[in-house]
Amino acid sequence: RGRWDDTMVAHHAVVSDHPHGLGFVATMYTDARFWKDDVREKGKLDSRRVIPEVFYTYNQRDCLATLRIWPNVLRDLQHDGQEQVYRQGLALAGVVRQMQRWGMRVDVAAGAAISLELRAREAECKTLMEALLAKTDYRDRMLAKAAGALDKARAKRLTAQADVFNPGGQVALREALHALGVPIPERTPTGLLATGKQILADAAPHATPDGREFIRLLCNSPKDKAAGLHQFGWRPALKLRTTYIDRLPVLADGRIHPDFLVTGTVSGRFAHRNPNTANWSKWIRRIVIPDDGHIFIGADAKQLEWRCSAHLSGDPALLSVFTSGRDPHREAAAQVFRKPPEEVTSIERDFWKRVLYALSYGGSWETAFNSLRTEFPEVRASEIEEVFHRIQRSFPRWMAWRNEVAAEGRKRGYLRSPILGRRRYFRGGKLTEMLNYLPQSLASDVLHTGMLKLWEIIQRDWPAWHILCEIHDALLLEIPEADTDACRDLLGKVLPGPYAIRGVAEPVLFPFDVKVGRTWADV
Repeated sequence: RGRWDDTMVAHHAVVSDHPHGLGFVATMYTDARFWKDDVREKGKLDSRRVIPEVFYTYNQRDCLATLRIWPNVLRDLQHDGQEQVYRQGLALAGVVRQMQRWGMRVDVAAGAAISLELRAREAECKTLMEALLAKTDYRDRMLAKAAGALDKARAKRLTAQADVFNPGGQVALREALHALGVPIPERTPTGLLATGKQILADAAPHATPDGREFIRLLCNSPKDKAAGLHQFGWRPALKLRTTYIDRLPVLADGRIHPDFLVTGTVSGRFAHRNPNTANWSKWIRRIVIPDDGHIFIGADAKQLEWRCSAHLSGDPALLSVFTSGRDPHREAAAQVFRKPPEEVTSIERDFWKRVLYALSYGGSWETAFNSLRTEFPEVRASEIEEVFHRIQRSFPRWMAWRNEVAAEGRKRGYLRSPILGRRRYFRGGKLTEMLNYLPQSLASDVLHTGMLKLWEIIQRDWPAWHILCEIHDALLLEIPEADTDACRDLLGKVLPGPYAIRGVAEPVLFPFDVKVGRTWADV
């Protein structure tokens, strides 16, 4: 009769942090033995040599399991009051199918050019690091290692790396750090020097000038959005090229078709894979382009999770920073540092922002300090602790709300999202997860509720428009260039709301920034 249901989406609505595949759900709701491995063993589902009887039996078991599962999942949906969550998930699954089918067009030539530039940057960093090592006893250290090697193959590799430095070789890297006098106090479980990014960043202020330059050439990942590829260190350049640029799964139509998983996160947001576009930097986004005659338009919710926390807590001082029409982070920092907004320095604004985010996600001032000291080596722990205490004094209602959330989660064992009522269970009552859940789930409810309203209008009135993806707190659309003004107006009317939030007296509007661009990076 035109109705369809989905056991995976339904089970995600019931308990979001479990696996949702049919095999797992069947073991939860029926007495069926797990049958998937029976037909997967020995390559029986290998498409290169199809065995009809195996496929018939496999699909038959899937169908029977689905029929047995559904009444039990439906019972739990109704018992827990999750029907509305399920209905929205089902509607989003329909949107996702269209998003995946349309995909995103890739400028393959631009991607190849970025790949070549990254290769050149990797070679440049390696040459500069070798020049620094030439001033030290690095070669002697490596030859000594080679002489003490237990097998000839290892000795040959170490001898080669004595003359041609390999930044990816752990032995070579550790000997290079020793030779340059970089103090690394931390060690791996096997007793070797730890060489992670944060560890090297912590060691840099105590290293020699050549040691600091070596670490920069190895690890530098510029935060400035205007930074060029020539500012990347060897590791970030290698990762950007080999993990993302060179591995884009571009199909014959010149597009990528990512998978967006409605059941991929506990908060209700989409998960991305094949490829994971949520992790893409602006360097990858700039090679995603619209079709000829079309343009990208992006709608990004401004400080969405922070605004969610402000409305849920009802802190009047925190809510007031959003009403001035100016930079809310500068306004809040002005309250914390007790000075006019125009006198707040960029460093004070950054300090406030880092401590805010640490507190919002269940961290402490120590978390913010560890984040800041990589960028500001001269910052003292006492300064960040003082910012923390000032925030406590400036926004007392917000701080009290955090404690109330933790108490409710521990008492009930679960929390509910403020619009749809999506439940998340907390086994052990971990504070970080509880403080994350309410603003994240509210942000998800806001974005997806607005997205579905927008989708209904697009389907009815604007069939040439396409929603390409939902990422973090933003939507990306591809539209005919002639429809730019109409799309901008529609996004401004539909997405902000208002939204009725449980526990908040009045419906809330959430502002969205709308931008137009020729590449994804522009929006």
